[in-house]
Amino acid sequence: GGLMPLEAWHPRQAILCVLLWAWAWRFHLLVPWHGWWRGLDSEDWRYELMRGRIRPSAAYWSFSLSSLHVTPTLLVFFAGMPAWTALATGPSGLAPLAPPDLLGAAAASAAILLEWRADEELRRFRQSQEYRDGGTCCTGLWALCRHPNYLGETAFWLALVPLALADAEGISALCWRAVGSVAMLLFFRFASLPLMDERSCQRRPGYARIMREIPALFPRDFFLFLPTMGARRRGGRWSRGSAAPREREIKGG
Repeated sequence: GGLMPLEAWHPRQAILCVLLWAWAWRFHLLVPWHGWWRGLDSEDWRYELMRGRIRPSAAYWSFSLSSLHVTPTLLVFFAGMPAWTALATGPSGLAPLAPPDLLGAAAASAAILLEWRADEELRRFRQSQEYRDGGTCCTGLWALCRHPNYLGETAFWLALVPLALADAEGISALCWRAVGSVAMLLFFRFASLPLMDERSCQRRPGYARIMREIPALFPRDFFLFLPTMGARRRGGRWSRGSAAPREREIKGG
């Protein structure tokens, strides 16, 4: 019993462990959450929203169980299938490293860095007077798309799929291992993000304008990344970066 000695690990297994630990470290320790030091004295706004739309009843609790608990659990389970198949297989049963492994490792690393950078930019913005006045972060990565942190999250799970290519026995096995990552992407894009945008329209002046100017998840001007990273608003206008809008004050609901 116990863990295998490090020298017995297959390189693919070691790469996956490093990536998963890096993702978990960023998610659980580097992302500020008041619950770590204040206790569980509040709940996520999504729960409050759904409870307001569906009165507490058998229908509400059925929806809560299926949509808010079971669905996310299944998404993470199936999105982790590429990693699980490699980690659960004996090292001697895994194929040698191949170019897709390196591509997946590089993409997953970039996705973690993207999430970290987006979270850090948002953290700094929330310390500004503009945020306290009801403004929206539209600089740096947030000028490229409205939810760059979720772009990094979905990209991380998709990046695990190339790490399963070498050991997939046929196209059906590969599709089975990739279905969770694709479902995760669709869930964020068509379920989670619309809820967040709806809430922001109600709480943040000018957000309706931002929705028309900046895409939700996939940047239109991805190759303008470096110029846009340096964009900053001055007096309500953007200093540079063609992807950044000139924000008008539009009252929300």
